[in-house]
Amino acid sequence: MFIEAITSNLKNSVTLRNSEDPPNPYLEPVRWKNISYRVRRVNPELANIIDMLSLEEGYAGYIVRYPFGQKILEKGVLQIPNPSGEFLSIHHPNQDSSIQKDLAYIRGMPVGLVLSKSIEMFLSINGRETPFSIMGQGKIFGIWAFLNRDISCERGNMWHITSGARSLFMLPKLTDSASHKRLQRYCGIVAPVPKTFSSHGSIFTELAQKHGPRENVHWSAELLFFSAPWVRRQKDPLWQALRLFLYQSAWDSTAYLRNQFIYDVELYAAIENNNLKPDPYLVDTARHVLSLATRTQTGTGFGVAMNDDAAPISFLQKIYLDIYDLPYAPTLMQPTYIQNPNHQPIYYSLHVPTLGGYSPKGRKLASKKYNLKELKYILQKTIKAFSENSFELHESPVSLYNITKNLSIRYFHTEEDSFGEIEHARKIIDSDPQLQAHLNNHPIHDFCETSLFLCGVIQLSFNNFK
Repeated sequence: MFIEAITSNLKNSVTLRNSEDPPNPYLEPVRWKNISYRVRRVNPELANIIDMLSLEEGYAGYIVRYPFGQKILEKGVLQIPNPSGEFLSIHHPNQDSSIQKDLAYIRGMPVGLVLSKSIEMFLSINGRETPFSIMGQGKIFGIWAFLNRDISCERGNMWHITSGARSLFMLPKLTDSASHKRLQRYCGIVAPVPKTFSSHGSIFTELAQKHGPRENVHWSAELLFFSAPWVRRQKDPLWQALRLFLYQSAWDSTAYLRNQFIYDVELYAAIENNNLKPDPYLVDTARHVLSLATRTQTGTGFGVAMNDDAAPISFLQKIYLDIYDLPYAPTLMQPTYIQNPNHQPIYYSLHVPTLGGYSPKGRKLASKKYNLKELKYILQKTIKAFSENSFELHESPVSLYNITKNLSIRYFHTEEDSFGEIEHARKIIDSDPQLQAHLNNHPIHDFCETSLFLCGVIQLSFNNFK
């Protein structure tokens, strides 16, 4: 049913395939002249630059449509649909050899653009899967290794990308066996009852791919991959404007990584000057929380899902209300980052950490409430030290001195705190307009203020957020 729905959208596109070949509903080769208007809609600057190039008829790219939850990059290897509609490695013998030649010019993701919806990049290290980045429409991907592969180290099997938000989860527990069996019976899924938040994503994927078409829900992310001929022309003098644009995009996307040394100097100096001797795990967590405030796309927190850009949100919410019979508001949390000072509040939970790579574990006997109080103390002390501007960083708009001036940090827990240092989770509603809007859409269902996610959570926003 999904195939039938999207095949109809391809009849009017001019493609490069042989007219006698059966259409592949998930993959379609296109000429620039037939896709430029769509690129212009999501990234006008890129479209303007490419329009100035003299492109031969043979210069093509590929639009690939990935259903929700479908793997795009698995262990660093591109997955694309073959003529039978199977998503397989680009190197698989059942793949079309001409497409292999066009897209396998680099290990990992070829250079491309998100045309619609979004994709999530995450790392898998020693069994830990950590969200790294959400890339929405208009986002260019695959340029780090492409621009300078000799000094690029990110091509490896730690990298994964999926269609839509893989790190999506519901705040209320989804562990009721009888309710889950109803999902299995009515929706045709086989995934077991989820034991953790990280297990929710696989169930949502099954629901979208198996039951979605029955409800006329056909969510997919569309990517435009640029083919090998584009790569071979990059050193052509006439193409320097495009190459410069890609370098600028790569430069902008690495802003946090380039400033990280200065951020670390500011943070560790503040810790030393205040004679703090915190648990290393808490130092790493404080460092990560501050990184979430830098308005970069490196590292994510979580925010309330309010539309279908990252997943078929409204479909999933309806399923859990109508079939699962969820007793609470179907609050879905998705990975996100603060894109600008007016962005919705985002959250970092001690139960769903997004710390990348290795971090030492905290004291085994310390509770989440204790660690949350310790984090509050560390962050209050260090932010006060930043405000003193001892390094004279006032002229650097993205220094921690400037970033934290208007930063609001609040700390919540599901238990009452007799000392008043930590707020109760129910107060989150009053501080998050997005959450309020979501709850207004579900007036007969209460907010799940007992969610494990809220049992030690930090809220980040800027004071000018309305």
